[in-house]
Amino acid sequence: MEEDVKREWRDVRLSTIGSHDYEDIYSGRRRTALENLAGRYKRFAIIGLMFVIWAPLTFYNPEIQIDNRLTIIIFSSIYFLTCGLMDLWLYRGIRSIDCTSMTIKEVATRALFYRKRHLQFIAILLPFAFIWIGILCYNLCDNTAFLWGVGLGALAGFAIGIRQLMKFLNDYRKITEE
Repeated sequence: MEEDVKREWRDVRLSTIGSHDYEDIYSGRRRTALENLAGRYKRFAIIGLMFVIWAPLTFYNPEIQIDNRLTIIIFSSIYFLTCGLMDLWLYRGIRSIDCTSMTIKEVATRALFYRKRHLQFIAILLPFAFIWIGILCYNLCDNTAFLWGVGLGALAGFAIGIRQLMKFLNDYRKITEE
């Protein structure tokens, strides 16, 4: 009798979700919004910190005047280190949210706190990015291929950034509305 009830309950529960979700649930591939946020922040932190290593390679670019290379290296390193550390802080904060030991209100409050910090970090980093792009363009203004590359890269980065922001905000919305 008990096994029949369990089987019926499982069938009803799984019938409300799609058949592809059924496989994801039992295989462990389905992730919560908190896990998605934490994973995305971790990836962004790693990428940001990897670019800190990339920044000194600017020194070997013969197009940049030797006296401006150090400025670009320092500014790039500071920018990417800031990005990486901010994302690492957000990652650690999101990972500290424990749905099993915290109340629903506490989970939602903390998620809203980190969402607010995320948007504040964007407000800090976006002008910083424009200044960085401006410094690069100023130093290489006579190289039209580079300027086209910066323009196309900025457009692509903006499109990717908006898409990722929508994913972040969607995950935050899922956490706070549930």
